[in-house]
Amino acid sequence: MRIETNLPGFTFETIEVVEQALGSRLPNGLREAWLHDNKFEVGEWFFYPIKDERYFNKTWDDIIRANRDERQLPEGFITVAENGSGDELGFLTSDVETIYIWWHETDELERVADSIDAFVEVTRLESDVIERFCERVL
Repeated sequence: MRIETNLPGFTFETIEVVEQALGSRLPNGLREAWLHDNKFEVGEWFFYPIKDERYFNKTWDDIIRANRDERQLPEGFITVAENGSGDELGFLTSDVETIYIWWHETDELERVADSIDAFVEVTRLESDVIERFCERVL
């Protein structure tokens, strides 16, 4: 998965340090994305960055901070992105590839994709359809 941003990516070693802090391996597509870029967004989802001291003001709200215990996320759920409305996108530590949305108002997990790559592809296609519809109607 390649999502370009203006912040540089990381080495596998740095990504593994983050995984150790989270207590779980990250989805393969996300690991691949972080090799090239940091702090990206897909559709309405803003992916948490890996903290980078060189760009602290842009990466302070990082993935480790987002998964602290006081957030009261579902058991075994690791968040990787948020939509600005309180909902979180992530995976379960028992299956790091399957992607879920945690709906904060109902405290429910909904399975939305078999992988982060599949989630990105579908989200981009949905955005394209909406954009074309708006061009035709407006």
